[in-house]
Amino acid sequence: MRRLVSGRKAVQDAGHPERLVDSSLMAVQVVVSPFTTNTTVVYVGGAETLALASGEAGQPLVTDGTSSSRATLENIDLVHIWIDSRTDAEGVTWLAIVDE
Repeated sequence: MRRLVSGRKAVQDAGHPERLVDSSLMAVQVVVSPFTTNTTVVYVGGAETLALASGEAGQPLVTDGTSSSRATLENIDLVHIWIDSRTDAEGVTWLAIVDE
């Protein structure tokens, strides 16, 4: 049986990547989108994700307040997804399909 799980993650210290979730959660699919209130770009990717102007890594996610870019990942443990932002307290929301 499958179910939907959702959450949100804000980066506490911009320029220092953080895990999307704290513990293992295997997802069939997850969609990650930036907060609509973000003022700068947020990056999503692996442990090397970085959102510094001097060095960027990962998939950039942006918003204009009404629509946003998003990243869709399949067959992944959410604990292996990292995010970073250029501004403290900005981040992402996520929606995942998980098997029970």
